[in-house]
Amino acid sequence: MSLLPWLRLDFNQIIESFNDLVREQFWLSVAVILVLLIILVIYLGTMIGSAVAQVRRLLPHLTRWYFFVPVGAAIVALFAVSVATVTYLRGTGLPVPSLSNLQPVLGEDQVLHWEDAGGGHGELMFDVEWSKDPGFSNPRRQRVGDSIYLLNADRNETLYWRVRAVKLDPSTRKPDRLGAWSSPLKVEQYKNVLEKIRRTRQISIAMENEFDRSIFRWYEDKRSEPDDGDSAGQAVSYQGVEIDLAYEIADEICRTTLDQQRDDRNRIMTCIPSRAEKRPPAGSALCKEMECVAVEVRITALGFEKVMQAVGHGQADMAISSITYKPEREKDYNILFGNQSYEVTGFGLVSRSSDDERFSRRGRAPDPAAILGRKVAVQAKTTSFYCMEWLQKRLAGAGEGRSFDITEVSRNVVALNMLMHNTAQFSFVVTDQPFAEGWMELEGGGRIQVEPLVPFFQANTDSNSKTPPFCLGQQYRIAVRAGEAELQELADRVVSRLEASGDLARFKTAARTRFAEHIGASRKAEPPVTATGSVDGR
Repeated sequence: MSLLPWLRLDFNQIIESFNDLVREQFWLSVAVILVLLIILVIYLGTMIGSAVAQVRRLLPHLTRWYFFVPVGAAIVALFAVSVATVTYLRGTGLPVPSLSNLQPVLGEDQVLHWEDAGGGHGELMFDVEWSKDPGFSNPRRQRVGDSIYLLNADRNETLYWRVRAVKLDPSTRKPDRLGAWSSPLKVEQYKNVLEKIRRTRQISIAMENEFDRSIFRWYEDKRSEPDDGDSAGQAVSYQGVEIDLAYEIADEICRTTLDQQRDDRNRIMTCIPSRAEKRPPAGSALCKEMECVAVEVRITALGFEKVMQAVGHGQADMAISSITYKPEREKDYNILFGNQSYEVTGFGLVSRSSDDERFSRRGRAPDPAAILGRKVAVQAKTTSFYCMEWLQKRLAGAGEGRSFDITEVSRNVVALNMLMHNTAQFSFVVTDQPFAEGWMELEGGGRIQVEPLVPFFQANTDSNSKTPPFCLGQQYRIAVRAGEAELQELADRVVSRLEASGDLARFKTAARTRFAEHIGASRKAEPPVTATGSVDGR
């Protein structure tokens, strides 16, 4: 509660500072304040009592000098005493520390840091205080001499922190002045990502922002539909195999970490599906008897490389984004791949239908000579790019002229749009087979065609070639932050269960049907929009 904020009078701060004076045994200061308070109470009590008892007699005299002069003087004196008291209690001239913001801390030591503006104020110490509530009703405190405080990795809770400057008496080494507290800072600490998901009841899934390109992920506009409380929390409804996987993992986390446990109100929790359309109706008997909970799925759409970076840096909990298992990526991005693959696929070679009759009959292995001497566009830092680089070197080593040029592109959608609209300086685009086929279905009309590229690699593989394994078959796997073995095992368990039960195959079949319907509806609604981006010749 504050009074006259331009004077920074804060009653809570005054009370806290008074308690500090008592704890630090500043008896003279406490005595002076108490005497002033007693005088103020007596004066106010006398005035109020007299006003109530003699209100009629008092009214005619309100304009007389012998009344308003002493009252005015008392108000001025009270104001001056209040300002002096608050100024003293807040610590005249002592700097107010400014805490640096912290992202949620996951299973590692972190440092709480604040700005030390102690120049000209002598030797300063700092009181560091923390509490489970922002009002600091039951705080703990420690005095330090530095402007940092170590947050140990073994903390597994959400706390509020604040800091204040303390000026020491040079002779006694005891506190002489107490500064104002900094603004509270909320710091979330979790022993691991799974604990973070359990406590927040949210899971953040990073996906590449290339939607509407395959059965694995697309979205449908739902702004014209009534809000059903879908846990994606967006104006779109996310669909696809990888979306189904995300919800299955969210439900498994709820079952293994929350179900039949007690919440903060001591109610037994029971898990309901994370998908809104599968939840019991509002007001159901189940949710009256127990606390119905679900793990909310949050989709974070990012660029391809940033998907893995976000997981490695702890900004996303998991990546389910058609990421091919490549052991080097674990070290490069600080991630950990699952041991179970939810899709095994190859690459697709995309060309315009009118370019070459050798690609007009689907199902037949393409002639490797079709790309020789021509340009092939590939998205940078993808397995498609690494494999085409390998094939380029392999063919070049077999004889003069037996190779092709690579054009590095920023996004596959850029290259495919350029190819389709005949504005490209290349003849082919290489991308994952599901995305190539999804693009062909999206465009329709037979303007582009796709052939599997794995035979290219098989035809140029021998015992000495050391073909990268992912060039002969890509394994899509889920990725988590390095060290999160418990979350990795949980995701593997879900994929294994879906594979064994046949549900994963059913997800893919249903997704193909829904994706075709979605593409049909999109094609009727509006023509394709040409993408923009950069293309670097190589």
